[in-house]
Amino acid sequence: MISDISIQFCEYNRSNPDADRIYRPQGSGDYLFLLLKTPMKVYQENGILITGENACILYTPGHMQHYQAVQKFRNSYLHFVAQENPAEYFQLPQNQIFYPQNPEEIEEIIRKLQQEYITRGSHTEAMQSALICQLLVTAARGLEKGQRHNPEEEGCTGIFRHFAWRCSAIMKNTGQPNNSAIR
Repeated sequence: MISDISIQFCEYNRSNPDADRIYRPQGSGDYLFLLLKTPMKVYQENGILITGENACILYTPGHMQHYQAVQKFRNSYLHFVAQENPAEYFQLPQNQIFYPQNPEEIEEIIRKLQQEYITRGSHTEAMQSALICQLLVTAARGLEKGQRHNPEEEGCTGIFRHFAWRCSAIMKNTGQPNNSAIR
C-alpha cells in the first residue's frame, strides 16, 4: 500500500476560458492527475498530441506541464504529494496521455475528493488518502479493462483510428469540410 499521500489542491469539472493554456516548464512540484473532459493539445518533448475527450495524464514532480484547450476547456484534476511514485506503484503511464475505459468512475472520485478537500470533516487526511488510492486503482483497472476488452485498438487499427480522429479534429478546427469517411 502506498503511504504518505495527500491532496495539495483539486477541482471537479473545472471550466477555464476557451483555448486557455496551462504552461509550467518545471511542473507544479507535486503529482498532477488530469482527466481532460474536452480535447486538448498536450505539448510533449516529441511534439504536440491532440487528445480526445476523457484522456488522462499523470504528471510527476519536476516534469513540464503544458496543455491547451482545442476549443472549450474543461477538466477535473488533482494535485497531490506522495513519498512513493504512484505511477510506478499502480503501473500507470507517467507524463503521457492514456485513455482508461472508466472515466465516469474517475470523475466521481475526483468529485468526492473535492468535497472532502472543501469540507475537511473528521479524519479528512485518512479519507483523502483512501480516495486518492481509489482514484489511482480505478484508473489502473480502467486501463486493464481497455486492453482486455478492446484488442482492435492495438496495432494498425488503433493507429489508424487515432490518425483519422486527429485529421477530423484538424479539419474541423481549420474550417475545412469534414470528410464523412474519416470517423
